Amino acid sequence: MATTLWDPDRILQITKGPHDQGMFCLGRARSRYDSRCRWDIPYSDYQIIRKSLSQLARKLPHEISDDELKEIAERGLCDYHSGQVNEVVSGWHDTLASLQNLYWPYKKQTGTRHPLYQVLQDEIKESSGFPSPGEDSKYSELIEAGNLVEAGKLYDFRALQTRLENTLDNCWAQREENDRLRVEAMSREQGCGLLKELLKEAKAELSDVQGNNSMLTCTISDLQGACDLKTRQLTEITAELSIVRGNNSSLKDANEEMRKEADDKQKQLNDITAELSNVRCANERIRNINEDKRKEINGKQEQIETITSQLASVSADLDITTKELSVACEMKGQVQNDLHAALEEISNLQAQLTEIQVQQSTTIWCMIKRWIREKASWLSRDRRRRGMRDEDEEVALAPVKPSNLG
Repeated sequence: MATTLWDPDRILQITKGPHDQGMFCLGRARSRYDSRCRWDIPYSDYQIIRKSLSQLARKLPHEISDDELKEIAERGLCDYHSGQVNEVVSGWHDTLASLQNLYWPYKKQTGTRHPLYQVLQDEIKESSGFPSPGEDSKYSELIEAGNLVEAGKLYDFRALQTRLENTLDNCWAQREENDRLRVEAMSREQGCGLLKELLKEAKAELSDVQGNNSMLTCTISDLQGACDLKTRQLTEITAELSIVRGNNSSLKDANEEMRKEADDKQKQLNDITAELSNVRCANERIRNINEDKRKEINGKQEQIETITSQLASVSADLDITTKELSVACEMKGQVQNDLHAALEEISNLQAQLTEIQVQQSTTIWCMIKRWIREKASWLSRDRRRRGMRDEDEEVALAPVKPSNLG
């Protein structure tokens, strides 16, 4: 497994932390003084970003490509701030450039090897021509040649060579560890600078929040007063509502009674309307009957007028006859006979009038009957008066039958 050289998540301030805590959007909210957006990135994108950061941690800052940063920025932005990819990558480039400015002098300094490293390297190259301790054939030849001293020196030199190689490997490992620590120190320093800036922003935001809190406190006090007022008004309205509900219940009862009374009145009105319709029909029938009776009465009136004219003629004739009778007293017997005949004619006339009276049931015919009776009674009285005079004069007077009456 490759060695982790630095912590890009901590330096670049990408996620919330190393313990799978998620991350906010990398965009800047313009409405909140370019502070970081608080939209949570989906967990799937967050996992991919964590893998990318693990790969970046195995590289030095100057070895990171622009495409890798753009991939992280594209996955770490919400839909609203998706257009800020270049801005986010540019900010990361500035941060990495500051790290590179700190790293290059150290790299240049470590690029020149220490003299001890150089001496050890030269000795290793020189000793590479000697046989290794494992080559038994060459070592046996030296023993056989009798060069025991050279063989011991060679053996010591090979042991020294092995120790020097181990020391060189340790030096290179220490160098890499120093590089890693230096980069981590620079990243921590850079992180401290970023934390200072974030602290300034937090202080500014805290001051704004405190100002807003003071305003909200005043607003809350005002709202509390308004709420108390509304509570009192609500209590009053509740009491009025209770009264109105009681009145409404009474009105409902009264309305129900009025509705029942209205139904009764409506029924009565329907009955009266039906009765009125029947009365109208009966009135129409009576009107038609009256019209017929009026026509019949008009006809009878014409007959009465004719009879009245005839009676007038009879009266005139009676006057003439009276004068004649006063002159012709000697014709008493004959006149009496004529009188009897006239009485018979009058009886016949009365019979005819009686028949007309029977046919007529109206008041007019009753009046005519009454008039005829009065007229007959008058004639009777007149006849009696005249009869009394005739007894005195020994002349009996009687009405004469007119010639035009028959």
